[in-house]
Amino acid sequence: MTTFFVWEIFINKNNMNFQAILGTGLTQEQRIINAPSWSTCLAYCEGAGKDIQSIQLIPTSIIVLHDLNTTNCYTTVIKINEVITQYVVWANNFESFTTWLNTLSNPIIQSITNQNKLYVTV
Repeated sequence: MTTFFVWEIFINKNNMNFQAILGTGLTQEQRIINAPSWSTCLAYCEGAGKDIQSIQLIPTSIIVLHDLNTTNCYTTVIKINEVITQYVVWANNFESFTTWLNTLSNPIIQSITNQNKLYVTV
């Protein structure tokens, strides 16, 4: 089961999350694809019309969907009460990201990266 947060609203879904790298050269892009199965994810990637470079399951990340209209994605590893968790957060800007971060209880940031990634539900 995948854990989702839509900005403070807790949602459970039975779908899995995959990270796909599609395209080559300057047109290469990363997408996080929420799909019910590997074959559904593959069908989506094949239908995208771009070369598939890689597809991998990302089973242990918590997805936080603050803004579905952005590709601004922050991947962060946070330690809370001695438990280390990876979050993938879509937010308009760093200020929105830190607003979300401040909703957590005593987070200790281990790392933060920012990339362009599209979030897709199939």
